[in-house]
Amino acid sequence: MIKERMNKKAQGLSVNAIILIVLGVIILVLLIAGFTIGWSKILPFIGGGDNVGTIVQQCQIACSTSSVYDYCTKERTLTVDGENPLDKDKSCSELVSPKYGIAECPQLASQCADAKAKIAEEVAVETAETAETAETVEPAVE
Repeated sequence: MIKERMNKKAQGLSVNAIILIVLGVIILVLLIAGFTIGWSKILPFIGGGDNVGTIVQQCQIACSTSSVYDYCTKERTLTVDGENPLDKDKSCSELVSPKYGIAECPQLASQCADAKAKIAEEVAVETAETAETAETVEPAVE
């Protein structure tokens, strides 16, 4: 009876299970590295460094739908070949360039100046309100 138990073979892992375990560990390592080190340092190795095509498409859509906010004020960062960002925090109207294929939108060109002036005014009002509340708050007496 003891010999019968000793002669039984253990059930092994299939090749598919081993491959799935290895892939799971690799994905887990990538996720941990991405969240700890930062995705901007991990993505160039994976191939996520160039976003020119995406920005061109977003600007074309904003122009064709006459979206003043998306074309004139929404800030984008243009990156080419995984290098440092070429243009940071600029709108489509500021990124117009034949080099990258970002075309000007004639129907929104006149509205961009108005939209930027309105945003600058809102920022100035918020800054003034913040300064006023800071002045009215009395320091705590200890």
